[in-house]
Amino acid sequence: MISIGLRAAFDQTPNAVGLGYDYLELPLCRTCALSSSEFEELLAYLGATHTRVAAVYEMLPDDLRVNGTDVRASRQHEYLDFAFDRASRLGARIVAFDAARSRNIPSGVDFDLARRQTGNFLRIVQGHAKAFGLRVAIRNLRHAECNLINTVSEAALMSALLQLSQVGVLADTVQMAYASEPLEAIDRCGSALIHIYTGCAL
Repeated sequence: MISIGLRAAFDQTPNAVGLGYDYLELPLCRTCALSSSEFEELLAYLGATHTRVAAVYEMLPDDLRVNGTDVRASRQHEYLDFAFDRASRLGARIVAFDAARSRNIPSGVDFDLARRQTGNFLRIVQGHAKAFGLRVAIRNLRHAECNLINTVSEAALMSALLQLSQVGVLADTVQMAYASEPLEAIDRCGSALIHIYTGCAL
């Protein structure tokens, strides 16, 4: 059975609740910015309104680098442990690896090195995701937003090369349209496909 969710901006959550969707998808890094008491209030609100959160997006804050010259594995571990704990407590099972600014390869950085760094980051993600029962889905982003992993096919290739049990593919059909990528690319993902975004390209 297919579940249909709504990706909601943090301040739109009250308006999104009760619209008839199977679940809401909330921004993870903004959730992590809440104090402990604010987070508990959010959990209580979601419980009181019987609102299911099955997935989260905005996986990383913009200043947490995935590749480039300012990568700090210790900070990645610290953030992921905290963030994935909160995602799990929300009830989420899928985390979208979007993070356009964090994974965008900086000017002057070797692309092959940056790809390897991104793969190493996802290996770090694997351990934290497994500990919290989460799956992380690599999202395709058009080149205007990010210069790394611009198509579903590239996301599927990254997933296939890494062979990580908790890491798969998120196919965003709007981003596919911008990149002129055929929908057949989704079929070719096979079992690696774990999440889909769809909407209207403006």
